[in-house]
Amino acid sequence: MNLESRCLFRVNFLKLFIQLFDTIPQLMKFNLNFSKFKKTLNLSYYKNDELKRLNLRKYYVLGSVTGFLITRSIHGQRSKATVYAQLISNWAILLIILDAACDNREDLTNQEKIYLNISSAKKIFSILSGSDIGISLLFRNRFHEWVLLHETAVSENTRPSKSIENDILTASSQFAISLKKCLTLVLDIKIRKKNSQIIIESLRSLMQAQIDSLNQTSFSANDNWKWYANNVLFKKFDGIFESILWAVPTNDTETLRISGLLEGMKTIGKIFAHRQILDDLVDYKNDIRAGILATPAYILIDFDLGINNHMFPGLYDMIKRSCYISGSFTNAWNKKDTNLCHTLMLNSGIFDFFIKMIEDRKSHQPIIKRLNQLTSEYPMLEVPLCFYYNRLNKTYNRLKKQVATF
Repeated sequence: MNLESRCLFRVNFLKLFIQLFDTIPQLMKFNLNFSKFKKTLNLSYYKNDELKRLNLRKYYVLGSVTGFLITRSIHGQRSKATVYAQLISNWAILLIILDAACDNREDLTNQEKIYLNISSAKKIFSILSGSDIGISLLFRNRFHEWVLLHETAVSENTRPSKSIENDILTASSQFAISLKKCLTLVLDIKIRKKNSQIIIESLRSLMQAQIDSLNQTSFSANDNWKWYANNVLFKKFDGIFESILWAVPTNDTETLRISGLLEGMKTIGKIFAHRQILDDLVDYKNDIRAGILATPAYILIDFDLGINNHMFPGLYDMIKRSCYISGSFTNAWNKKDTNLCHTLMLNSGIFDFFIKMIEDRKSHQPIIKRLNQLTSEYPMLEVPLCFYYNRLNKTYNRLKKQVATF
């Protein structure tokens, strides 16, 4: 566990150690569960080096540990923690497989990637809607209409290979089954219904954001950073975490704790600009290669249009001071000159700006004060928030290493 997070916001070291020690007997079980889960997947479309990079076992076990710790923090019950550990690990594998297909597979077209997202959403909802978890008819119809809308836009001709689709459908089924199991533990019908509808809406929002992201291969006059942030970035964050965290609370007290955990995660995100922005900065090479517009691209497009990004004061002026030439990124993107896009992005000063901003925010008192208020109000959230901080800090260190090679 990184000392930095414990020093940044006050975390009880003894409590941290006890909760981590409590997961040790579970590690062998989580590892065994992954071996069983992996047998249900084919993964033949990946080369050995690609599978090593995905490191599915590592993220399955880490997901299980995270789920176990979060649920012990909220419930304090080992039996429910084990069930929730299964949910987080299944969710982690589904996200990794979907991301790998959408971000790393150059042999798949964007339409094929959209098809995979729709297939995954359809499979998840078909399992959830067939169970008694309190999803209202209004929500069923809304989700069904959303699936139909996208299915008509994606023809059968864009269907990818059967093996990759089957693995995503298998992972989607495993996630939906474990989610249903968690929700049935919520005995209060009113809370179960509320949680289920938040989860369904979050899943729909997440899949829509993923589809919008894949469609960003070109831009119109109405597309800018503000549009991208509201329709892709923020919805991805909300969808990824709300899709699973709202399966935990079984009463009003636990509902408040989950709200506190989500606020704490967003507060930590402010230190690192935003979780999705950090990911976009790290993945900028893959995005340019795949022809997908993401955070660095939209910032430069805004600059070319003369739009000052007020979310990050000083960024506009820094780009102006760099050797970047106004209008050049937009022209390079329209000409599909990926080498020039890459060069312009590096010369713009964007990466240096975010690194300096994050270093400054690590000592930003209002953010640190709010984190300490949350951990004082909800002491049981110290461990999961500490884990989340370290996860983002690890991504940030990857970014710094990349920038050092520019």
